[in-house]
Amino acid sequence: MAVIKKGEKRAKKEIPSKKFSDPQVIQLGKDLLKWIKKNKDDHTIVHLSQWYVEEEDMSRTEFKTLLQRLHFQAYYEKALDLMGNKILINKELPTAYGSRFLSRYHQDLRKHEKEISFEKIDHEAKVKASAEINKQIAPNDDKLERLLDSLKVLAKDKE
Repeated sequence: MAVIKKGEKRAKKEIPSKKFSDPQVIQLGKDLLKWIKKNKDDHTIVHLSQWYVEEEDMSRTEFKTLLQRLHFQAYYEKALDLMGNKILINKELPTAYGSRFLSRYHQDLRKHEKEISFEKIDHEAKVKASAEINKQIAPNDDKLERLLDSLKVLAKDKE
């Protein structure tokens, strides 16, 4: 067993992955859509990994490689929509899981959720910054009032 010294990086193992030809990529895309449609009423089918692991005997790494291929992307987007609709229609997931899967399969929903979270973070940051400014202004307000009072007194004395 090799000892890794502090600061040294561990060498990553390269996982061999399948090389897909364009015709294979297109056929895999068609197969994916066909599989989803065939299993539209099967309540145990809830994730695309069930297709690439069980049906195609692919690893996650190989599937990620497939996702990089331009010819597969259109099929993948359709597959996400079909899976999302399948979940909505069949109401097969408990509520706690449902929102996760909907955000996974409906990308416009995920984008909207990100926008809302960024707005919330931005709002919280502004509130925190405002509170900090108010903390800094409050002590200075007292000093300013005392200075103004002193000036008023001086002005009365000159009269």
